[in-house]
Amino acid sequence: MSFEPAPFTSGETVSIVVEIYRHAAGWKVRAVGQGYDTGLAGLAADYGINVEG
Repeated sequence: MSFEPAPFTSGETVSIVVEIYRHAAGWKVRAVGQGYDTGLAGLAADYGINVEG
């Protein structure tokens, strides 16, 4: 299996390509391919982190 995220087309400067997480007794990998045009602050905000700048 392979995964190729779409090219940046909307001014994204940060992207999440894969997520790696624990499930039961093992590890899982999930393809994401999500971009943020708001940079690291936008990524952090999606995960509930308040970044002042």
